[in-house]
Amino acid sequence: MSKKKRLIGLLYIAVLCSQGLCAQTRQMGIEELFRLADEQSTSIQSYRTGMEAAGEALKAAKAQRLPDVNVSLSARYWGNGKLWDRDFSKAMTVDMPHFGNNFALEAQQVIYAGGAISSGIKQAEIGKALAELDLQKNVQEIRFLLVGHYLNVYKLDNQILVLQKNMELTDEVIANMKARREQGTVLKNDITRYELQKEQLNLQLSRVKDARKIANHQLITALHLSEGTEITPDTSLLEQQILILTEDYWQNMAGTNNILLKQTQAAIQMNEQKVKQERSERLPYISIVAAEHLDGPITIEVPVMDNNFNYWYIGIGVKYNLSSLFKNNTSLSTKATRCL
Repeated sequence: MSKKKRLIGLLYIAVLCSQGLCAQTRQMGIEELFRLADEQSTSIQSYRTGMEAAGEALKAAKAQRLPDVNVSLSARYWGNGKLWDRDFSKAMTVDMPHFGNNFALEAQQVIYAGGAISSGIKQAEIGKALAELDLQKNVQEIRFLLVGHYLNVYKLDNQILVLQKNMELTDEVIANMKARREQGTVLKNDITRYELQKEQLNLQLSRVKDARKIANHQLITALHLSEGTEITPDTSLLEQQILILTEDYWQNMAGTNNILLKQTQAAIQMNEQKVKQERSERLPYISIVAAEHLDGPITIEVPVMDNNFNYWYIGIGVKYNLSSLFKNNTSLSTKATRCL
């Protein structure tokens, strides 16, 4: 029987906790609010991941300055060949060495690309800066949202205290009026009027408490805290002095730290770099090339020579895309107009 009572007691406690009676109260200041947002906000984490991706893109862009090195190694089986006259008569079988091999080592270093590589690096740097600005903007938006919910909770707590105090005063007035009614100096209608006022205060208090629950739910949802957490604002916030600053100070701060302005400037720089990159497509690519080859057998001779043939070379390569003269005109003029 005792085990059954214990089980019923545990179930009763679980039901009470599920209904929010076991809510965890947590006092929190503005700084802790921001810290939790930075650590747990999925929105901030996604923008932080985007900034890391932009950093990797910058590393990849800088790697374009390094030489391209390719190595290939292959082994193959050669079948016997067939040799005909031009009219495909007098067929003759040509014995082939059946084992073939190939080794190639090629290196290429771009020494002039019309500024395409430098422009690509600059675009990656601006892209990283834009990702950082997006993160800062998102952090600001999250913090403004949290501060709004936080101050709303603080305001509703104050309203609850005021209403509770008014109800206490109303109870005192009703008690005094009931005592005076016994003496015949107060009518029952006067007492009824204050009792009605108390009920109105009670109804208003219920509405404010419901609004407080909603604001608390919005706050813990934004912070990804457990459902039963109840946040109480830090009242020491009112003891902090607020510095009175001049309008010029705020104007200078806005001009220096305005994220939207920085994003606009970075977007202009990005378009300028895109114009430079488009122009670089109309310039030749010059590079130093070097290669080492080891092939066998030698199949350009008949009969085939079962030998390895090694050769190497070094030189300068020039590449020019003639189609860029008529393909890039439209896109170049469009991007140049955007920069203006």
